Amino acid sequence: MVLLRNFPVPTEGVNHVQPNTRAFFKSECLGKGTLYASKSILCWLSSSGEGFSLLYSSIAMHAISFDHRAFPEPCILMMITERIMQKEDPNELSSALNSMSVSRGVDKKVELHQLCFVPDDLKMLDTMFDAIRACSTLNPVLEIEEMEEENGDVFSSIDIQFGNVDSDPEFAEENDDFEEDDGQFEDAES
Repeated sequence: MVLLRNFPVPTEGVNHVQPNTRAFFKSECLGKGTLYASKSILCWLSSSGEGFSLLYSSIAMHAISFDHRAFPEPCILMMITERIMQKEDPNELSSALNSMSVSRGVDKKVELHQLCFVPDDLKMLDTMFDAIRACSTLNPVLEIEEMEEENGDVFSSIDIQFGNVDSDPEFAEENDDFEEDDGQFEDAES
């Protein structure tokens, strides 16, 4: 959950700044402000200084959309894993905490939410998209590292054997069931 709040303008690693950009969460207009695509976060601040920032890992998809069925105006359309709220609702926070699952081995269902950015200057959509894409590639989702942190070494249960397995007595003992039929590969050599 991301709350609209006041925070300073990003100054480090800013790749693109797009002023006069309206932000829409689902279909609700959050206002007009400035979009900042920095190397580590995507940030939008309204003219009053209230806004939000997203880690690129919370952006599941982003595209330029001209499809009026998806959104009534040309925009940068995103599907994000975060919810944006204008005010902190204690019931919403309680519900979010109750829905969190910490069990292992269970696929987490990720709820996606639509976020759209509509600049006054629609000719900037390509530039905005390119900046977001460039910054996203700097922040890949490191699933293997996360798995290692959660479960220890991912590859510890994999037994890799090298060498000539025909001359390895341990391999022969472990694989006594394996018998090769002399004629099983005859048709492959035609």
